[in-house]
Amino acid sequence: MTLGWSPVAPTRGSLAGYTIVAEDETTGLVVDEQDVAPDVHHASVAGLSADRSYRFRIRADTTEGPGAATVVLGAPDDAGPAPALPASPSVLATTAGDGFVTVGWAPPADDGGAPILAYSLVALRSDDSSLVAWRNLDPQARTASISDVANGTELDVQVVAWNAVGPAATAAVSATPATSGGAPQPPAAVPAIEVGSSNGTATVSWGTAPERGLPVLGYSVVVSEHVGDRPVHLVEWRNVSPDARSATFTNLSLCRYDVHVIAHGVTGFGDVAASLDRPIQPVPMTDGRHFCAQPPED
Repeated sequence: MTLGWSPVAPTRGSLAGYTIVAEDETTGLVVDEQDVAPDVHHASVAGLSADRSYRFRIRADTTEGPGAATVVLGAPDDAGPAPALPASPSVLATTAGDGFVTVGWAPPADDGGAPILAYSLVALRSDDSSLVAWRNLDPQARTASISDVANGTELDVQVVAWNAVGPAATAAVSATPATSGGAPQPPAAVPAIEVGSSNGTATVSWGTAPERGLPVLGYSVVVSEHVGDRPVHLVEWRNVSPDARSATFTNLSLCRYDVHVIAHGVTGFGDVAASLDRPIQPVPMTDGRHFCAQPPED
């Protein structure tokens, strides 16, 4: 069984390593204990019985002493292939302003068969590779800012994804804070939303959102029920990749919907593009008829 954890940045002292303790959950007996180097963030525990549950304690040890342990419960699972390292984060983008740099990324296309546990961001000076910032971020993070950097200082920024097996290959980009950078802007609205439907299935397509100087990191497609002169409730909110230009929704049982498409980038969501009060042909009834008061428009 393989355990993984995100790196720890001690508040006191320096990191000396990690201690891993495996206990039988029923008896409380220790079945394995390991000391792991500070630059290693995974460990394999062998000799476990498939019919028993175990308690795993993961503890960071510093030069000032041991820290608090994180407790994880689990049981061995022999089904499926062993997880592998994830791919690198993609669509790395930056924007620079007065004394700061903001970096954005998309999740790895392949998580290696194990969920992403964290991201690490490292910023180094390009001229001498000295450390400017090191951040450990939640798996939901998609942007991070590095502040208090002298304007004109070129930085090499690296983002790494972690899963239970370990770190992915580094994704890197260069950026330079500057007073002329201006306030970062989110993407503009996407052009030309089109909606085609048949028998409860609707396909939404759209054009490429203008970047305003920064890459688009993805799109959100929002479908809401429309009754009268306003949307009533959310049917589905779907986030898609920056390369996507269409999304298909199925099992739509009502007659009219509002559709919104929103581009998002390093600095947040762009302007909303909408196709309102859109007739969508619903799933037909058992006799083949539709229950809409008016026939759906083409």
